[in-house]
Amino acid sequence: MKNIIVGILTLVIVALMALTFMGGGAYHGGNHGKVIADMGSGSVA
Repeated sequence: MKNIIVGILTLVIVALMALTFMGGGAYHGGNHGKVIADMGSGSVA
């Protein structure tokens, strides 16, 4: 019984991963995601 539950959860997780991938990938913060690149430029925000 435990193996059936684990198998179903695995299929659900893989399906969610595929759905996220087909939707264009995960969202990484837009303008806030550029903070690390801006640190190297020496500019002050």
